[in-house]
Formats: sequence, structure tokens, C-alpha cells
Amino acid sequence: MIMLIVDDERMIREGIKAALPWKDIGINEVLLASSGEEALEIMKHNDVDIIITDINMPYMTGIELVRTIGEKYKEVRCIILTGYDEFDYARDCIRAGVVEFLLKPVDEELLMNSVSKQVQTIKERKKQEHETTYSTRIYGSMQQLSLEKQMLALIQNKDINENANKICELYKCEKNIEIIVGVFVPEIRWKSFKYDQLDYISIKNMIMEYIDGSKAGITFTDQEDNITVCFFIGEKK
Repeated sequence: MIMLIVDDERMIREGIKAALPWKDIGINEVLLASSGEEALEIMKHNDVDIIITDINMPYMTGIELVRTIGEKYKEVRCIILTGYDEFDYARDCIRAGVVEFLLKPVDEELLMNSVSKQVQTIKERKKQEHETTYSTRIYGSMQQLSLEKQMLALIQNKDINENANKICELYKCEKNIEIIVGVFVPEIRWKSFKYDQLDYISIKNMIMEYIDGSKAGITFTDQEDNITVCFFIGEKK
């Protein structure tokens, strides 16, 4: 993960970077910025996960920086460092999207624990996103396989009414539409078998993107592994 420390005082930002073993808690890179403007420029070129910023800086305050980050980089976790006389900013910090604010001078153990907590939160979020993406992909693949199975049975005149109803349920289409079935047989015999398979998959995916993606029909594979397209041409008359 990447952490960005923002403070207009050089000794403070460099001190925070050097004082703690950040790699031990999963921070692989620590970047430094002397202002909010510089921080935003750095974020254009780096996938920053965590921000530690002073609240009281010239030109752009820490709260203004956090608000801007919240608009452009919603997943970034922001920690604000504040002095005693600025503690009234706490409410504004929360509204701006700050996940935690710490008092200066910062206790090293407290800061380490705070960043560690954000690292765990980010890891958990990424894990959930991965599981959601995986589940969606698996569900989509299973749904496509089921749809192809029903289409193959339909063109083979097997249980027409039952399969037609299942197709309409899976594909969310009307039951009174008229269809035309076309078979696409790619002739790629001069290439290796491995490359044939890659071409086959690419061609099928391309057809699915245009036909299935626009709800103009259903693409599937017939019993001879030919790419088959069922075009929807309108309601039955």
C-alpha cells in the first residue's frame, strides 16, 4: 500500500516517515508533500491508499484537501493531525470524510495503531470487492451455461414450451417474440489448435458483446461447437 504524508513543515513530514517501521504493517511506500496542491498532484500519478495530513497549512487546509480527495478518490483513508487550539475542527473533519484525527505532538504508537487500523480496513474492503466480483463472474458464467443449454435444447425441438419459458425467464424477454437462428462456422484451419481456441473464444465474445449486449439475440454453442446466434426479429403476428 502507498501512504502520503502532507505537512508544510519539512521536519514533521520527514520525521513521521522515518520514525516508524511502516513496512511492518503493510505500507510499502511512503510519499511526502509539502502542501495540499502538491499532494493532489502526487495522487494523479500514484494509487495512494492512506493520507496523513496536517490540518493547518497555507493556501489549502487539511480539511479542504480531504474534501477534494473525497470527491475524486473516494476510497482513500484520511487521517488528520491537529493541534489543541484547532480541536473544534473535529466536526468539520468528520463531515469532510476524515476517518481519524490525532492531536499534535503525535504519539508514535497511537499513530502506528491508527494507520494499521486503516490498512486492515482497506484489506477487508478489497477482499470483499474481490469476493463480490468473483461471485458475480461465477454467477454470470453459470447463467450463460444454463442459457446455452436451454437454447441448444430449443433448436433441437426438445421440450419446446418448457425450454422457451426457461429462456424467457433467464433472459428477461417476452414470450411472444419471433426468432431466426443463424450458425457461424469460423474457418481457421491453418493455425495451431491453441490459437484456434483463442480465436474461437474471441469471436464468440465479440458476437455476444454486440448481439447479447444490445438485447438483439442470444449467442450460444451448438452440438458441433459452432457459434450459433438466435436473433430476435420482433413480436409474432
